[in-house]
Amino acid sequence: IEAVFFDLDGTLIETDDALAGQDPGDDRGLKWGLAVGAWRTADRAHQFLDRLGLDDEADRFRDWLGERVPTLPDVTEIPMVDGARDALQELARRYRLALVTTRPKVEAYRWLDHHGLADTFDTVTTNDDVDHRKPHPEGIFHTAENLRVAVNHCVMVGDTVDDLESARQAGALAIAVMTGMDDEDALVMADMTVKSVADLPKILT
Repeated sequence: IEAVFFDLDGTLIETDDALAGQDPGDDRGLKWGLAVGAWRTADRAHQFLDRLGLDDEADRFRDWLGERVPTLPDVTEIPMVDGARDALQELARRYRLALVTTRPKVEAYRWLDHHGLADTFDTVTTNDDVDHRKPHPEGIFHTAENLRVAVNHCVMVGDTVDDLESARQAGALAIAVMTGMDDEDALVMADMTVKSVADLPKILT
């Protein structure tokens, strides 16, 4: 293994827990809960249109939804997974690290700057850098190419089936973390499953 790729939401930050933990009676919590459900549905619709080659229609659909659905919490407001910072800094001494997220570039870099992790990652691949979202493997190929590392020497770490499927299609290894909403049965295609990214330094030796 030469490089380790990380998803952001649900993998490095507690996006799903932040939403699920909101008080149902709180207006902001209710809006965020509705938003995450809407955006998950939107992701599936976007992927369907994408597979049909209807890229422009898929993007127009997301723009249309974005004007009507409450936005998710700002990326800097969502807490990091316990132990994630220390794990990243330790792994960065052994491997090349990459962030592979469906977030826009501006949000990904704002998160990195907010937590002082910009120098920890060797490259960042966002939704703005690819034509096809996960589970399409384009993001994995794009990231490996930027690092000049063979894709079969890379590991993708994520909390969703889409993360794992993108790795599988690209020929990279896939590690599932249990810090998202998907359970272990849904993540069965992973080459390995761990509780969280905090466990990785003692596993990736």
